[in-house]
Amino acid sequence: MKIDRLLGLLTILANTDKITVQELAARFEVSRRTIFRDLDTLNRAGIPIISYPGIGGGVAVIEGYKLKNQILSTDDIKEIFTALNGLKSIDNSSSISNLIAKLVPENETVIFSQSDYVIDLRFLIFPCTKSKVSCL
Repeated sequence: MKIDRLLGLLTILANTDKITVQELAARFEVSRRTIFRDLDTLNRAGIPIISYPGIGGGVAVIEGYKLKNQILSTDDIKEIFTALNGLKSIDNSSSISNLIAKLVPENETVIFSQSDYVIDLRFLIFPCTKSKVSCL
């Protein structure tokens, strides 16, 4: 949903120095053109977005606009990411990827490497012909 993606973009932009459009497109599983349209929408809504051209460039929110106070601590984000990553192992839907992108402004592999736990639920999936209650 577009509003979810816009909120996710705003969260990422407000909490990172700069990020490339290609990285944003990959995180939200949309095209670069969609990210450009979303950035334009945010800009028209009054959010000051700046672009850095060339090698090492990207997009960001102007420094004075950055959100410094977060509701979740770094440990909270790690634990939520671990749980969502476990859910993603059995249901790789775009809504889970979008939620992870909103909560984890850094690269997912950095947070994943810092996590104390790994949840992988793929081995629990098996065919079940009976009612769901009796298969558990």
